[in-house]
Amino acid sequence: MTLLNNIRPLIADYVTYHAEQTPNHEAVVFGDQRLTYAELEAQICHCAKALLAQGVKKGDRVAVLCTSRPEYWITFLATTRIGAIWLGLNPKYRLQEIRYVIEDAKPRLLLAMAEFEGQAYTDIINKLQQDYSFIEQVVSLTTLMPGTQSFGDFLRAGAAVSDDALAQRQASIDPMDPALLVYTSGSTGKPKGALLSHHGLCFGSSVGCEHMDLQQPRAICNFPINHVACVADTCCVNLVAGGTLVFQERFDPALVLLTIGQERLTLLGGVPTMLLLLLDHPDFEQTDFSSLELIGWGGAALPVPIIKRLQKLAPRLINVYGMTETAANTTYTSADADLEELSETIGRPSPHMPCRIVNSDGNLCNVGEHGELQFKGDYLLLEYLNRPEATRDVYTNDGWLH
Repeated sequence: MTLLNNIRPLIADYVTYHAEQTPNHEAVVFGDQRLTYAELEAQICHCAKALLAQGVKKGDRVAVLCTSRPEYWITFLATTRIGAIWLGLNPKYRLQEIRYVIEDAKPRLLLAMAEFEGQAYTDIINKLQQDYSFIEQVVSLTTLMPGTQSFGDFLRAGAAVSDDALAQRQASIDPMDPALLVYTSGSTGKPKGALLSHHGLCFGSSVGCEHMDLQQPRAICNFPINHVACVADTCCVNLVAGGTLVFQERFDPALVLLTIGQERLTLLGGVPTMLLLLLDHPDFEQTDFSSLELIGWGGAALPVPIIKRLQKLAPRLINVYGMTETAANTTYTSADADLEELSETIGRPSPHMPCRIVNSDGNLCNVGEHGELQFKGDYLLLEYLNRPEATRDVYTNDGWLH
């Protein structure tokens, strides 16, 4: 049975499934820390109960200021498991950027790390607590910050919540309920909060798994957690496939190259700039690429000479395209794509994701005519938070996403 014939209702259901089927398989690697699927499932349940103990209700927003590390992934899956909506905040955000998102999303709970690479967040957290009464609690994910609750105390409070209470909440969630809030600027204007559903993440990730055709992939996640490339394209796809996520807090070419060999990665992905930095790094020649089965990229084109170098590292290459609003990649190059297809195209639309190209009059384009890509399906964004007009305008009258 293919993954598309067995789509789970909620994205966190995949952890439960893999914890039952392959409980001892590695789910998460972070430095010396390793979690099996059984251990990940236990931690998610623990965190979900803590969120319930905190009073988080269906539809409430939970914001997380963190790097790409296990705490991000566990809080995301726990938040979505109880029907709340998870929002990632980039540690590189300046105060005014965080303010903008916080004011718009109005999270009930904020979980934050204390510092990263010399940048402390204590002052930012204090200002947010002072200015926004809708933030009922701030939890310190790492070192305890003044005026906040420790992550340990937060989790311990969940012990008062029963398994039945968690199960009842889970049973109340619909696959079309929102799970993830991602702020995206699109091409113009201020960032808008795109609400993505459980179904969008589950379906889109299942489509991605089918096209990538990897069994239990081992891959790095070092994208910022506020980006759909991190949560959906990397982590959710890996989860649906029952793979292993190797978290790294930022992109470090030397560390990535070392990890490829040490962790026997099977999938290497990123934007073209990341791949170029790996190819140009002094450690490149000493790297063991023998475990790689697939290299993928998206977001920009790669020139033919670079693609030829990548072909020497892995038996398959793939170029993809997607948007925040599509909750997934929507076009993929062929499994046997030649240099022209890889360098000059974004492949073809997935057969599971209806696509059309229309001109300025809204008519289908002829071959060779420039136009706009549009997609259709129940996996697309539910709405832009607090922006009914923008939600209306992003869809055509007959339901195609601009």
